[in-house]
Amino acid sequence: MSELKDHNGLWREFVPVVFHVDYWDYLGWNDPYASIKNSQRQRRYQLHGRCRAVYTPGFMVAGEEWVGWFSEPKLPTTSGKNVGRLKVEVDEDGVHARFLRGADNRGLILNVALLGFDLVTHIEKGENQGKRLPQDFVVLAIQTTKSDDGMWNTKLPTAHDNPSNAQGRRGVAFWVSHGSDPAPLQATGGWLP
Repeated sequence: MSELKDHNGLWREFVPVVFHVDYWDYLGWNDPYASIKNSQRQRRYQLHGRCRAVYTPGFMVAGEEWVGWFSEPKLPTTSGKNVGRLKVEVDEDGVHARFLRGADNRGLILNVALLGFDLVTHIEKGENQGKRLPQDFVVLAIQTTKSDDGMWNTKLPTAHDNPSNAQGRRGVAFWVSHGSDPAPLQATGGWLP
């Protein structure tokens, strides 16, 4: 994932987001970026038939399970189908977003994720004990806001409960989903100053 930081298509062609799950914490080492909500999110993908099982690392591209990473880690192309246009502005007052499409907008969800980069995790136990693992595109905080008209005015989420959050660069990812289905309809993102 770290190689994608310098890819020409970053933020325009793809928006990587890494959700650390907590279902391996029982092995004796708690991932500082994992949460039960991230694990539940992965289970919602399975519930909606978008992946066949819950496992890690699991890759989703355009809301569908992608197992190709393990055989050829080249990003797949998506259909290019026009589902709408997500327009986002961030200023000192917060996030102003609008999703334009030719369908009913009731039940749309704006997802805003604060992403951490250049993080290093020290593994204390388990199969990677003693290793220092670099981490990028890590979700440090996320918020979701519902809309029935495809417009949102909200704040950026803040990460305040993890001391390692002070490390590295920051980015933000925005995507629109519908109802309880976590699959993105449209996404964008960028670096924070």
